[in-house]
Formats: sequence, structure tokens, C-alpha cells
Amino acid sequence: MNIKIFTVTCLLTLGLYNAARAQETNGEPVYPRHEVTIGLGGGLSTLNYKIENGTHTNGFGGQAGLGYMFFFSKHWGLGTGIDINLFTAKSKLDNGVGGSYNATVINGLLPNDNFVFNYNLSNYEEKQKAWYLSIPLMLQFQTAGKNKFFIAAGGKIAFPVSSTYKADSYTMQTNGVFPDGRTYDDLPQYGFGQFDKSSDGDLDLDLAYFASLEAGVKWQLCKKNSLYTGIYLDYGLNNVYKKSEKEFVEYTGNMDVVTNSSVQSKINGVESVDKMTPLALGIKIKYAFGLGEIKKKAKPQEEQPKVTEQKPTEPVDNGAAEKARQEEAARQKALADEAAKKAEADRLAAQQEAARKAKADSLAQQEAAKKTQPEKTTKPQQSASDIAIIEEPIEDYNLAQISPEEYQKKKLDEKIVLLKKYPETKFYIYGHTCDLGGDEVNERVGLRRAEKAKAYLISKGIDSKRIIGMASKRDTEPVVPNTSEENRKKNRRVQLVIKK
Repeated sequence: MNIKIFTVTCLLTLGLYNAARAQETNGEPVYPRHEVTIGLGGGLSTLNYKIENGTHTNGFGGQAGLGYMFFFSKHWGLGTGIDINLFTAKSKLDNGVGGSYNATVINGLLPNDNFVFNYNLSNYEEKQKAWYLSIPLMLQFQTAGKNKFFIAAGGKIAFPVSSTYKADSYTMQTNGVFPDGRTYDDLPQYGFGQFDKSSDGDLDLDLAYFASLEAGVKWQLCKKNSLYTGIYLDYGLNNVYKKSEKEFVEYTGNMDVVTNSSVQSKINGVESVDKMTPLALGIKIKYAFGLGEIKKKAKPQEEQPKVTEQKPTEPVDNGAAEKARQEEAARQKALADEAAKKAEADRLAAQQEAARKAKADSLAQQEAAKKTQPEKTTKPQQSASDIAIIEEPIEDYNLAQISPEEYQKKKLDEKIVLLKKYPETKFYIYGHTCDLGGDEVNERVGLRRAEKAKAYLISKGIDSKRIIGMASKRDTEPVVPNTSEENRKKNRRVQLVIKK
């Protein structure tokens, strides 16, 4: 079964690798080619086994290590490294578990020194701890964007570094039955009797092979460095248990008794454990350092700069030629961008001028028509020049200014005289900004400028009912292109618009 799982894992890893190579594209990378990681993880990390005459409890541990990942595309990478892994477990034997076997007393109590040694134990609990040094091989996929989801699959080979067991405070009862029928159960100096003991020692474990999986989120901290957070699974594929010929409780022949590990010994000639596999499942965090220059993909150029002929006797410097080509391409792009920006500014200025002329012509025609018609009411008629003054923008606001200052108040006072001249006139107030700042900030600044202008008009005697609306236009209706600070001051304005 383990061989099948290992084979499937290898085939899956190979398939993912070939699929990744098939997705590679031409052009320069847009990500670090190399990544070095420092990782730390923890959770369930146990030696999994079934023990005769007792119970097994999973343990907790962890892992730490260094890793290296090579990215052959912005989504796919192949990694390796070195990790130190800790696995723990605990076994508890049933009370009264014991054994019996033939033993020998070197300093014999009787002329015949062969006898039957019997033992049983109570309250025996043993903890196992194993350290492994592992080398992974992982294929990683990650999504695009600043913060990425990732998944990595592959395998590990792990070498045992240290494996130990320890049992504290248990009770042992022993006796010896000799051929003449005599039984000795109270001679502690010869290893017979009741003892309160503790024991510890080394375990002998084999290499471990794992199918491994990691998944989580890769957080971009800066241009090249990242933080991985997620979960990991290391599933043991083989049996690391080595059989032992030792008895659980050994009579050494020198009238002494030694207790071996309950998971790597025999009781009444039967192995207490026949299979042991490591297993780890937990949370992992890794800090990643990106290495290598981050470059942008080369864009196709319609016209490539001509290559200067090299003298036959002089070697061609490919690096210098490529650098010159890139600099020339960047210069041509900058010139094209500048020309496009100037054309757009000229177009916007012409559009604004045409709109102004059309408005002025319309007002002049209305004024001429009014002069030729007799007055129908006693209400004062609005002249085109007065309307133009009322609707003339109040500009020259500083970048963060919302309240009118001396210049703006003077302009508002001019409009207040005319608004009082035409008490039936109703109007809107609009606040405008330049292109500096985001939409949300400009929306708020434009509205606040309109509100402060409204408050000033009301304070000077203008009926608030005449103000039928306010709004922020942000930087959507510039009067001139935002190409200089002088132009931006003209665009940072408040404007009153007469209701038609």
C-alpha cells in the first residue's frame, strides 16, 4: 500500500512539473527567480503504532528549517531544503502485564543456575521522542496578485538523528522459580521482589519517507520579501520500526533487572509493536527572501533601433548592445507619451474655448432679443453681463483650502450685489478640484468648498431657499489642462450656476 501511495505521489509531482513547463512564456521574469525561506511549524507530530496489551496516544511536535525555491514561471516553482522534525508519542500498558522466560544466574544461587524468570508491571507509561533530519522536494503553484494563495506537493526523505524513550515511576514485581521447586520473590539483591523503578534509553528507528503537502497564503511584505502562512501535512509512507530480540524486562545474569522500551521489545516472545509510521499535521509560517533582479516583460517594438556596425576586429559586447537598445526604446516611448499628453492638452483647451465662445454667443443673442421685446413684468430682467459675472468661477484655491479667503470673498461680494439685484433668481453651487488626490478626497474637498461658499452667501443676506442644490464636481470639469500649478489653481474653484 505504501509503495502504491509513493508511486502515485511521484507521478503526480512529475505531471504537475511537465504542465508547469508547458505554461512557460517568452520574455523576462516579473518575479524573483530565487527564494530562500526560514520556516517554523507545529501541531500534531506523532509516531503512529498499535501496541499489544496497552494503549497508544498521539503526541505533538514541530519542525524548523531552511528552504530554497526556484521559480521557472510566475506561478510555478520547484523547492528543496533541510528541516529538523520532532515526533512524539506515548504508550500505557495494562496493569498486570508480564512475561516469563528461562534465565541464568552467573553467580548461581544453586548448583544448577538455570531458572524461570517471571515479571509483571503496574502503572507503566512510556514517552517516545524521535528527531529526524529531512530533505524535501516540493512543486509549488501560486496565484497572481500581491497576496497569493499557494499549494505545494511533493515528498521528503528523513534520516533519524536521535530517538529515545522514558518511563517514570512504575512498579515491577519479579521472582525466580528454580528446578528444585523453590521460588524466590523477596531477594532484591538478586533481582527478585517488588521495585519502584524508572527507565530510559535509545530507540532504533529506520529512514522515513513522506508524501508532503502545504497550502495557505503568501503575503507580499515588500518588493522581494514575503511571509507564508498555512497548514502542512507529512504522511509517512514506510514502517520505521526495527524488530528487536530484547525482552521487555531483562534479567542480565548479574542479578540485575533492566527494563527496555515497551514499543521495541518482546513480551513472552511476541513483539509488542509490529509497525510504526510518523505523521505530522499542523500550522506553518515561513519568511521568504527573494533573490535576483526583478525585471519587466519586454514589450514588442514596432521599430527596432538600428544596430551600429561593429568592426570585425572588435568583439561584440552583447550586454552593452542590449542595454543601449533598452535605453533607446525607453526614450522613444517617453517622447511618444509626451507628444500624446501635449495633443490631449491642446484638444481639451480647444474644447473649453469653443464651449466658452458658444456660451458667450448664446448670452449675447438672449440679451439682444430682450432689448427688442417690451417688458412684460415689473421684475428686473437679468442681463447677460450680470449672469456672466454671477457664473464666473471663483478660483485660486490652495490645494487643501475649503473656506473662502480674501480673494474669494471679494469675488463672492461682487456676486452678492447682483443676487440681491435679482431676488427671484435661484442657483446651484458647485465645488471643483484639480487632478491631485484620489477621487474620494477630491469628492469631499469639492463639496466642502461649495458648503463654505453657501454659508458665506447666507451670512451676507442671501436667502438659503434660493440655493436649490450643491454638488462636488471633483476634477471632472477642468477649465484648463492640469499641466502646471498655475492651471491647477484655475481648476480649484467654486462656481454659481443660475437655474434656467
